[in-house]
Amino acid sequence: MKVPTSSAFFAFYESLDFYYREIVTYEKVIPRMNMYLDKSLAPAHLYTTDSKILVLEDLTARGYVSGEKLALLNLAETKSVMKAFAHYHSASHKLYVEDPGILENFLCSCFEGLDGMKMFAPWKPVVLELLRRKNDTLLIPKVETAFLYLEKEKISTVLDRSKFKFLALNHGDSRKDNFLFKHSENQVQVQFVDYQCCFCCSPAFDISIFWPGSVSVDVLEAHFDDLIDEYLHELNADLKKLGCASTYERTDFDNDSKKLRFFSFFSFVRLCADVSSMSRQELEDMGNPSETNVTYFYEKCLNDDQFVRSVYGLLKFFDKSKMFDELPMNVEKIPK
Repeated sequence: MKVPTSSAFFAFYESLDFYYREIVTYEKVIPRMNMYLDKSLAPAHLYTTDSKILVLEDLTARGYVSGEKLALLNLAETKSVMKAFAHYHSASHKLYVEDPGILENFLCSCFEGLDGMKMFAPWKPVVLELLRRKNDTLLIPKVETAFLYLEKEKISTVLDRSKFKFLALNHGDSRKDNFLFKHSENQVQVQFVDYQCCFCCSPAFDISIFWPGSVSVDVLEAHFDDLIDEYLHELNADLKKLGCASTYERTDFDNDSKKLRFFSFFSFVRLCADVSSMSRQELEDMGNPSETNVTYFYEKCLNDDQFVRSVYGLLKFFDKSKMFDELPMNVEKIPK
């Protein structure tokens, strides 16, 4: 992958909102956050480059690799990401407190296209059929309601920043696709890439996107609460070292997470695509379904042990965590 140098090329990409966000992030935001996160406070995990657009070759040359598409993160990888999030969120909160204007570019506009997402349509019947084959009659109505919630809820309502008292810059697309890992013995280092969806909100947003679409269900079942508590401990320790008066406690995180349930379910739908072993072209074909490719799509997913185990396991974890119970069971109450 070569670094583009044409001024016309940059002018084109700067005209696109998502690339503009990434360029602003690398040029104005990350250098200041790196200044806060010197080596005495935290390992360097934010990557800067002389190029306006990040070149992944620079990271792979340093020994970082992307994860295997179908594999969900293990405990060591999950801990490394949560720790990096704590550093990222603490530094961006300090930046917000000192200079809130620098984050005004990062509003929720890049998520507004999620209202009534077409991408939900192919997965709803597949997931419900999976539950029928499992004979899980108790979970079916809850999952149906969750999909209706995704179809009807307004992003502008979910991401109204006045609802949140603790604000930080979120990565925004905090899924395993955008983490690069370096493994050495029992140590795991992580670098975040792809800052095209950054926006200012509660840091619970990044976590709400991260865990349902990236982490092994076995890790969630055994370690979820510990992972959240470790993240908050690291975040608050960083805030104290950075001289911030703010704290972010477990009750704050839990309350914010409830307001951001939409994105946990959204990330679940993305997980379906990631673990389906469907090619990008096959998934795109589902946008114009025919009887032939719908049947093929259903059977390929429902006969795939990885898909069934991951999707059903996460739905059971949602249920155990009472996430479905916190949704309005009468979908007429959801703002139109």
